[in-house]
Amino acid sequence: MENEPSPNSQVEENQINLSSKAVAYLNESGKWGSFLAWLVIAILAMFFVVFVAASFFSAHQTQLFNQSEYKILMFIAYFIMAAIYFIPVYYLYNFSKNAKIAVSNKDSNQVENSMKNLKSLFKFYGIFSIIYLAIMLFVGLGSLLAASFF
Repeated sequence: MENEPSPNSQVEENQINLSSKAVAYLNESGKWGSFLAWLVIAILAMFFVVFVAASFFSAHQTQLFNQSEYKILMFIAYFIMAAIYFIPVYYLYNFSKNAKIAVSNKDSNQVENSMKNLKSLFKFYGIFSIIYLAIMLFVGLGSLLAASFF
């Protein structure tokens, strides 16, 4: 029993220490990430305001749909796009917030939280890219198939 490592000693063996340059990079990444997250949130808010204003004041009529049906379909489509685009911004903001707190408090738990959010951000982009490529593959194959019949 005495030769078994304690849980604390195992944590110390797996510990990663950051150099002063790495801490500075983390701090700067947190600041830029925060700036970009707030910028995108502001752009999404302006996008929403412009869309709502345009849908109410638009004289655009379509022959396919009644005007109210067109507005509802467009609202749903833009809302879904904004919600999808908000997900990576949320992860970026959380990464930035935790990175800045980690640097100011020298807290390794906050570094872990910031890295978790950065991982989630990259994972989202990876999954989204795979879905996009799959859709493009099906569109390409569908186009080739349709072209072969004409």
